[in-house]
Amino acid sequence: MAYYTYILKSESHGNYYYGSTIHIETRLAEHNNGSKD
Repeated sequence: MAYYTYILKSESHGNYYYGSTIHIETRLAEHNNGSKD
C-alpha cells in the first residue's frame, strides 16, 4: 500500500496544508471542496 505526503496551497487564502494519506485523489477533492479534516 502506498502512502502519499502532500502539501496543498489554498489559492483563495494563500494558506498551506500538509499531511499524509493513502487516497491522494480523495484528499485533493476534499481539500478543493473545503473539508476541514
